[in-house]
Amino acid sequence: MEALDRLDKDQLPPFLIPVKSRDELIGRDALIQEIKSRLLTGQSGNISLHGLPGVGKTSLVLEIAYDEEVQTHFKDGVLWAPLGKDPNEFERLVKWAIAVGVSTNKLNEIDDPQELADEIQSEIGSKRMLLVLDDIWHINVARKFELGGPNCVRRH
Repeated sequence: MEALDRLDKDQLPPFLIPVKSRDELIGRDALIQEIKSRLLTGQSGNISLHGLPGVGKTSLVLEIAYDEEVQTHFKDGVLWAPLGKDPNEFERLVKWAIAVGVSTNKLNEIDDPQELADEIQSEIGSKRMLLVLDDIWHINVARKFELGGPNCVRRH
């Protein structure tokens, strides 16, 4: 039995990211290393990738999020929120809240997105996490997901 199999599921860090494509990224090694370097050197804050739809931003970030070094560094987990044109921000926040351990009782009491975001922020505290906002169309929605403490990095 592998060590991972022996762990209680509740002990595993949240890993809320889409399945990575089996296709290999070609010609992005330097960019991947640059982004990884920024992530792994303790530069907390935001890292933004922008460009036309379909150029591979999501694929690039998936490659990085699945990287063993990145996962080891962000040992407390990776949270991913695909926002899109018409996001259900409350639903996405609930998924994050469950992932970081906000109690069901507390979740049942909250119906305000800001209050829920505050609860997530509190749960994350000083944990080391990577927070990914994908497919941002509305900056005001994205700002509600700028959570995490001094050891978190956000990619959007």
